Amino acid sequence: MPPFGLVQRVEELGDLELALLLSFIANEHCLIETEDGALDPLQQELQLIVSNVFGRSHVAVDCSTETTLDEFIYGLLVDPAATKHSVDSGDVDDDDHGE
Repeated sequence: MPPFGLVQRVEELGDLELALLLSFIANEHCLIETEDGALDPLQQELQLIVSNVFGRSHVAVDCSTETTLDEFIYGLLVDPAATKHSVDSGDVDDDDHGE
């Protein structure tokens, strides 16, 4: 039997929260695509969900047609000592908002 309130909490999750929960359960990365105009709000919402709902860190990889495979892979590598990586065609910026 699930812990008290677990089913209710899962039923209250939004679409993005549920997608992230399933990726955590499956131990897989969650890849989400959206249109260009919705990218920034989606990224902000995902960062809030990951940090506030699940208490986890995140990485965002900003890709363009010029992004190489090495730059993409480097953007996915997570440094446990770092708090956030945002990769834009190979440039990495660190700050204090998660991973």
